[in-house]
Formats: sequence, C-alpha cells, structure tokens
Amino acid sequence: MSDTAISGWTHEFKSPSMEREFCASIRAQSLKNNTVALMIAAPFYAVYSILDLLILDHPITGAAIRLGTALICGLIILLFCVKSLARFHERLSVLAVLVLGFGIDLIIWQEPTLDNSYYVALIQGGVFVSFLLRLSFVNSLIVLGGMYLGFIVAVVNKSPPREVVLQCFIVFSMYCMCAFGIYMLQALRRQDFLKSRTIAQQNAQLAAMLADAQLDNERKLAALNTLIHFVKTPIHQIVGFTDLIVRGLNEASGADAAQQLEHASFVKKASSDLADNVAKLLAYYRLDEQVKGMRPETVELAAMLDDFKDLIEEKAACTIERRPPVLVNYAEPIRVALSSLASVCMDESSAITEVLVEWRERAQGGLDVSFIYDGSPLSDERFADLTQPLTKITNYLTADGLAMPMALRTVARAAEICHGRLEYRRAGDRNVLILSLADLSEEALSDRAKSVA
Repeated sequence: MSDTAISGWTHEFKSPSMEREFCASIRAQSLKNNTVALMIAAPFYAVYSILDLLILDHPITGAAIRLGTALICGLIILLFCVKSLARFHERLSVLAVLVLGFGIDLIIWQEPTLDNSYYVALIQGGVFVSFLLRLSFVNSLIVLGGMYLGFIVAVVNKSPPREVVLQCFIVFSMYCMCAFGIYMLQALRRQDFLKSRTIAQQNAQLAAMLADAQLDNERKLAALNTLIHFVKTPIHQIVGFTDLIVRGLNEASGADAAQQLEHASFVKKASSDLADNVAKLLAYYRLDEQVKGMRPETVELAAMLDDFKDLIEEKAACTIERRPPVLVNYAEPIRVALSSLASVCMDESSAITEVLVEWRERAQGGLDVSFIYDGSPLSDERFADLTQPLTKITNYLTADGLAMPMALRTVARAAEICHGRLEYRRAGDRNVLILSLADLSEEALSDRAKSVA
C-alpha cells in the first residue's frame, strides 16, 4: 500500500503515519481558523435572539435557549486558549457546533408549529461547517448527522405532516450537498499537502546539493591554497639546487664533487617533501569522495588493526589488547585514519617505543579505540590546531613551508565522516588518542532514535 493512497470512503490517507503527518502540518492553521470562525459565529448566533423575541410564539423561552447555547459555545471557545486542550480543538469545535445546532432544534421543538421556518438556521449551520470550519470528513458527518437527528426529533410530532416531510427533505438534501462538498475539499487539501510535501522534499534535496557543492568548492579552494604554499617551497629548492649542480658540474674540479653531492641531496629531499605533501593533501581530500554514494558496510576492524600493527612494528612495539568486534561503518575512511595514526605513532622525533591499542564498546553503539604511546605531549590548543578542518584554517603559512601537518587532521576528518570523533588526553607520561567510531547498522540507528525520543 502506497503511503500517499487516499481512502475512497473518508478521503483520509490510508497510511496512519501519513495521516498523522498531514494532521500535524495543518493543526496550527486549523486551530486558528476554527477559533476565528466560532468567535464570529457565536455572537451572530446570539444576535438572532432579537428575532426570536419578535417572531416566536414562546419568545422568552426561545431567546433564553439561544443565549444559553451561545454562552456554552463561548465557554468552549475559551478552552482553545488552554495549551493542553488546544490539540483537541477539532473535537471541541464539533462540540461547539453541536451545541449551537441543538439550540436551534430545541427552539423548533418548543414551538407549536413550523410556520417560522427555523430549519433554515440548520441549513446555515451546514454551510458554516462545510466552508468555514476545518474538520475531518468523519467529524463533519457527526456534526451534520447530530443536528439532523435533533431536527427530526423536534418535528416528528408537528403538523401538518406534509410540512414536516418537506422540511426534513430540504434539510437532508442540503446536508447531502454539504457532505459532498466536504468530501471533495478533504481530497483537495490532501492533494495540496502532497504537492507541498514533494516541493519541500525537493527543496531540502536542492539545499543539501547546494551545501555539498559549496563545501566541495571550499575544499577545493583550501586544497589549492595549501598546495600552492607547501608545493612552492620544495619547487624553489629543486630549481635552485639544480641550477647550483649544473653550474658546479660545469665549473667544478674534483674538490667540488662533495659539495655538488650535498646539493643533489637537497634536491632529493625537496622532491620527497613535494611528493609527501601532495600525497597527504590528496588523501585528505579524497576522504569525502570515497563515501559519496556509498552505504555503510561491515568493517573488519580486527584485520585493520592487525595491518596497523604490522605497519608500525618496525619502529615501535605494538600490543592490541583484544580483538574488537565487527561494526557497520565506512571501511575506507577508517583504513585511511589508521594509516595516518601509524605515521603519528612512528614519529621518530618523539622517540616512541611502544603502542598499546585497546577498545571499549559505547552504550549508545559503536567503539572507542585508544592508541596509547609515549612521546611529546600536546596541549589542547596544539591538538585543536592539528585537527582543524582544512576548510577552516585561517592562516596557511603557520608551518615551516616544507611539511604539512596533515596526519591528525586526516584522522579527525575520517572520524567525522564515520559519525565519530578524535580526542586526545594525557595519561601519566603517555599520550592517548581516542578514535570513536559509530555503529551505523539499522538496528543501532533505530535504538539511538528511540533513546533520543
């Protein structure tokens, strides 16, 4: 069954969830509309008491009934202002109109004849329900049916019988026309809702596409700015030292060979720096490209940690506390994050000798993987600077122009793509990097949604 299918009997959505969404979308406007309509209708209804005094055979009783029912209707309208009751405004509107309709039925009932043609007031009530109130088709039928049954009870013992039959037929035929009009309006309102809903969804998709395009443009601009700065210095070195080598080879004697060899080593190092900077920047930029159009998949984290261990064991001992379970997430960003973490844990300048990997499961789903290693501590400001997104860096010239600090930045971005985060803390004389990874399985997402609700 389609969520947008409409019942042929009530002209409501067959899907309960879709009907609830429709009712929620019109609730505020319907409350305002019904409040204003009843606030106008009740005083007009009460003003007719002047005609009751002039026309009816029992004017005092008729006017008292009209004013009393108008007062009751006014009290019901006041309930609309109570926040806890406002969500029941449609039922209260049904009650208010029934009170006014039964008031007319009582006036007809207490009159000895049908000469005053007060059934016209019931027809006016039907028109009011059809075009001014915002009620469901079922509730509208309840109002029309209630007023009509009250009218039948009021005139059943009246005479002449032909007048009774005539007025009952006229009221019935008018109510049928009103019911048909309500029936058609219900369909039109739901069709308008579906159109508005489709437009809203398309607007949301367009907004997401625009935001993604803008972010993509920002990433490209950031990559270009960074690339210009961190490629420019190695290129200058390569060109400059190459000129020195060429000039030296043209002029050098045997004694200058060592100096030219030193110049050649500078060229090699600059070339290496250039290749390394470009590789780091491309790895960071490709993180977002790797998950476009992809769905979360089962990730064998234990195998990835084994690869991480093999990668760093040449430089530092690595101990994995125990094998973590599988989880559903994006595999490639996690693999890139672990590769970047390996470069951090093999930092020769920090004299890292041992790395301990441990994990714990989070209550809301997912894992926290801790990488514990010795080395130079990081301040909170320094860690924030090293993990700042590339699109938010305000000054690209903060490094030395030779090497771009991309390792932790890449890990942080990969964690963000995987709906996680990267954290840092100091444990005694050791560093702890905590890579949080979410479980993106449908079951875990459903459990998190229930806990939030």
